Amino acid sequence: MALASFDGDFSFSQESIARLGDRAGSSKLTEEQQKQLKQSKAFQAQLRLEELLKEYSEERDKKRVTLDQSFTPDDADFSAAKAYDYDRSTNYYEILGIDEYAPLDEVNRAYKRLSLVYHPDKTKGMSAQQQEDYETIFISVKNAHLVLGDQPTRRQYDKDRDQDKAKEVVSGVKAPSSQHVDLTEVLKRISEMQRPPGKVVEVQLELELEQFFYGAHKAVSRDRRIKDFYAGMINQEHVYRFHVPRGARDPLELTFKEQGDHNPDTRPDTVKFRITARPHAVVTRQEGDLLRPEEIQLSAGSLAEAYFTAQVPGLRGRRLLVWGRNPFHSSWRSQPPSTETRLVVAVRGEGMDDEGCLRFTCKFRAPDTPAAFSSQTARQFLKEMLSASEALQEGIDGEPYWTSFAPVAEAAQVATDPESIRRAIGAALQAIPGEWALIAKCVKLLQRGLGTSMPSLQQFLQRHKLGSESLGDDKTEFHCRQDAQGSQHGSHSKRKSKQLSVKEEILLRPLGEVMPLFTKPHSSITFYSNMDDLTQEQDPGTTSAVPVFAVCLASAACATPEAEADWKQLEETLLPLLEASIFQLMPAARSQKPLCIADFAAAATSAASEAAGSAPWRRLGAASFRRSDFWLAAHYYTRWMVDVGSDPEQAVALSNRAACFAKVGDFLGSLEDARAAKELRPDWARTWARVGFAAQNLGQDYLEEAFQAYRQAVELDPSRDNLQGLAQVALELFSGRQAEEYAQGNASWASESFGQAVACYTIALATHPAKLPVAEMEAFARKEEELVDAESRINAEENFREATKKVQQATSSEDMFNLAALYANRAAALCHLRCWDAAVQDAQMAAQLQREWPKARCRLGVSLLGAGRPEEAYVQFAWALAFDSHSAVARQGLEACLTAIPRWRHRRAAQSRRLEKDRIRPRDSTKVWVVSDLYFDAKSNAEWCNALDDAKFQDDVLIVAGNVADTLHSIIRGLKVLRSKFHRLFYVPGNRDLALNASEVRTARFPDSIAKLLGLLAACDQIGVDMFPAAISQDVYVVPLHSWYNAEFDKKSRPDPNHGFDAQCVWPLDPNQLWKWMLKLNEVFLKPLQGTVLTCSHFVPLTTLPFDGLGKQAQAMGCEEIEDQLRRVRSAGHAYGHASIRTCQVHGGVTFLNHALGVLEDSEAVPSPRLLFDGHTVVT
Repeated sequence: MALASFDGDFSFSQESIARLGDRAGSSKLTEEQQKQLKQSKAFQAQLRLEELLKEYSEERDKKRVTLDQSFTPDDADFSAAKAYDYDRSTNYYEILGIDEYAPLDEVNRAYKRLSLVYHPDKTKGMSAQQQEDYETIFISVKNAHLVLGDQPTRRQYDKDRDQDKAKEVVSGVKAPSSQHVDLTEVLKRISEMQRPPGKVVEVQLELELEQFFYGAHKAVSRDRRIKDFYAGMINQEHVYRFHVPRGARDPLELTFKEQGDHNPDTRPDTVKFRITARPHAVVTRQEGDLLRPEEIQLSAGSLAEAYFTAQVPGLRGRRLLVWGRNPFHSSWRSQPPSTETRLVVAVRGEGMDDEGCLRFTCKFRAPDTPAAFSSQTARQFLKEMLSASEALQEGIDGEPYWTSFAPVAEAAQVATDPESIRRAIGAALQAIPGEWALIAKCVKLLQRGLGTSMPSLQQFLQRHKLGSESLGDDKTEFHCRQDAQGSQHGSHSKRKSKQLSVKEEILLRPLGEVMPLFTKPHSSITFYSNMDDLTQEQDPGTTSAVPVFAVCLASAACATPEAEADWKQLEETLLPLLEASIFQLMPAARSQKPLCIADFAAAATSAASEAAGSAPWRRLGAASFRRSDFWLAAHYYTRWMVDVGSDPEQAVALSNRAACFAKVGDFLGSLEDARAAKELRPDWARTWARVGFAAQNLGQDYLEEAFQAYRQAVELDPSRDNLQGLAQVALELFSGRQAEEYAQGNASWASESFGQAVACYTIALATHPAKLPVAEMEAFARKEEELVDAESRINAEENFREATKKVQQATSSEDMFNLAALYANRAAALCHLRCWDAAVQDAQMAAQLQREWPKARCRLGVSLLGAGRPEEAYVQFAWALAFDSHSAVARQGLEACLTAIPRWRHRRAAQSRRLEKDRIRPRDSTKVWVVSDLYFDAKSNAEWCNALDDAKFQDDVLIVAGNVADTLHSIIRGLKVLRSKFHRLFYVPGNRDLALNASEVRTARFPDSIAKLLGLLAACDQIGVDMFPAAISQDVYVVPLHSWYNAEFDKKSRPDPNHGFDAQCVWPLDPNQLWKWMLKLNEVFLKPLQGTVLTCSHFVPLTTLPFDGLGKQAQAMGCEEIEDQLRRVRSAGHAYGHASIRTCQVHGGVTFLNHALGVLEDSEAVPSPRLLFDGHTVVT
């Protein structure tokens, strides 16, 4: 279809009118002319054009909305500024290779995909012409992304293209299109590439090994021949830039295609660089590993040391410090003198890549061999040493001890230092095999020189990690070295000594992350260890792994020869610091520190310490101990000992250091410090406990000392740890002493030596033959908990009775009664010493073993009362009184608890937190609803509770004004249901709640109703139900008021307090005093509160409120004193129950609301909770 785009019957102005329609508002056209204009072909073509444009645009928007959820069409897009001044004839969709309805994320992906190919950064290594072609394509891609990646620009571009498309439909004229890539030039360049390739020119290049290790960027300049349009072939310098990655292979080949000399008939030459590493002076490369051919020579005598350390130079800018246990230490004496011992260490991560290793060998050197002895000279030398030893006074040991043997050593041509003398004695012992009497005397000589507290050579060797040598049948362990010529020792030389490996291999792995150091130049340190190998099981027959650690100081900036001076300065500054503090920097290495680590600080003089200023060593030691850095803590405590000198605090420092040594297993060192502390502070229980703990862990030979120390510690401070330690030692040391210790404990009790009594009872308990029925007691405790949480109350009661029967059978023997008596007596002694917590544990055990024994209950009540837990104490005294109504102790304890409970001292902190919990909630966000007399144990009432909306009240508060159910099990279940539907729940118990149900009597759940009230308090704490005052929002509070009825509430008949209301409630108080005690529970919290206060009670607070007063029922309805308390807290609304009459009245400015649920009938309309506070004011 073809339409004329111009009508010759109209002028230019008429054509404008045809385009603008009535908007032109021309006064030159008559109505007839305008009619003709609208019927003209041009006008109709324009209308068709606009209709098609609108149709295309709407169709495009619908498809884009369907495909792109982020697309939101907006008319403002057509008037927004363009992100790029596009060419409407260019198809940018074809450039990106996407559909015209593609979502924005697809546009971005297409742009990213093409950028990865054509971006100038991706064309390095190509020829200049290729780079230029790629750059042209990338510009087109970038422009397409600018147009299509911006929504307003894309919509304007689509509208212009739709307009061209509509014009083509209307007028038949096709819109022009432009080609975004010049194909002619591309074809020309393709033909250029079809020329034969040039030759490959190989260039040899050497780099430092450090550049392969760290990685490097290089630029190499070379002359090349290029084709010039005017001058022909000319030489020009060209720079080749490349990157050598870390750990690159050697040789590394890099190819620069067609970047060499230009040729007239072929393509340019290709340059290939073959890069190799120069030979290194220290290490060599083997694939991904670095090898150090030269061995690390350790110092003379390093083979005999328990620990070794070494510095390992390597590449420039790296220095490795290695420290660890000597794996050959325990076996070096058994090796021939000519044996060479080496340790091969591989450090993973120090090779050419992360998996490569730096491998080096440490060669250990044996101590200088002492002078050889013949049998005769050895025997003479040893006898002279023994004679010199006998002349010494007792108590001399250590350095002075060995110095006294200097004349004998000089005569035998032996060095006079202690180590040389000890080695000479060992060499002499080796020369006299079989002379065991002389050997045994020399062993004692060595033993005395090692310290008076050292009981045997075996323990000395064990303490200093020298192996497990002992004085067994084979005495060769005392020889320092096997003689190379075995024939001179007769049959002993034929005995084969244990041969261990002379070469060990250890792999160190990175430990943690690289730690940067803020130095100039920049440096870092990396830690390595083999701790993972220590946790793995070793193969049989292999040497057990030993801990080895390393730290590498590195600076990549110092890897060049030009930075040698900077590296030396860095080494001189940091290496001494690392050597001194490496163990503190590596927490895993602290537990493997030499046991003599704390001795170095003791050599410092007090004057030096004073000059350095007083340091907080005690606080630093305590902080390190809490972090489990026990060696560092021991170091700080040693410094503290130097500072305090002879001050009494030195006992504290010694005791603390003893604890540190005990934590790392150095129990002998711990025992020495604890003994010294005990001498300074013999009246301090902790020092005795430290002695006991260390001695207990040293074995059978020290058990008697441990027993006496723990006994003294218990007499001074019968803490739970001291009691446990004494019991453990007594169990290992004795058996069958319970009768003797029991009698001695009673005698100490009679003489009021309660600490001694506790110690005696503890020993008697530990050695008692009876075993606790743990399984039965645990089963009983589980069944007791199920009484509250079980779904089926009947089954729970049956299971509980069965568990009770089993416990009674298991504890009915006389031995069990004696065991309970021991626990009860020790609890009484602990009470006299005011060790309340320990007394509570003992009394609980006695009560569990003999549940119906009044004395055990009384002891438990006294302990709980002393520990500040009067609520729990009351229950025990009540049970004791139930079992023995004549018990004076139980009666006095009960009265003490009734006096202490209303003070709520142990609840005040929790009450303060509860009061502030919701204070920041907006006032209008919380409503308060009321219900009472819930009767949850009725099926219809339970269904009513469960049917409440789960979401409607989640920001609101519910007040339950008593009488939920008649058993604790049902009360807690009902409160849990309501608690799940409201933000908070407040509850006060009623008379039905405090009655003792028949099931609770059968299961001996509570001794009386006050015990049930206290049980309700504990259970509500666990499920999050409030029974004490709390804020519910800004300036809005709920204050529950505990109460009981007063017979004087009845104004029409004579009060009769003994009428017998609520016969199922059991009270230890007179009825005239019960309501007063209940109100006393509220006294602590009756403080005026600023804001809206809502109160609640179960019983009726006013006689003017409606209630059932038939007969003498009024005497059990309410208490007028409740009104006094609610007005003291300035209550604005009060919820109550018990009267069973729903009402809402205002008296004296206070709204009184009763919304009793009662037992619901099937025909009765189901009520909802009643609104008391709507978030703004009290609802009247």
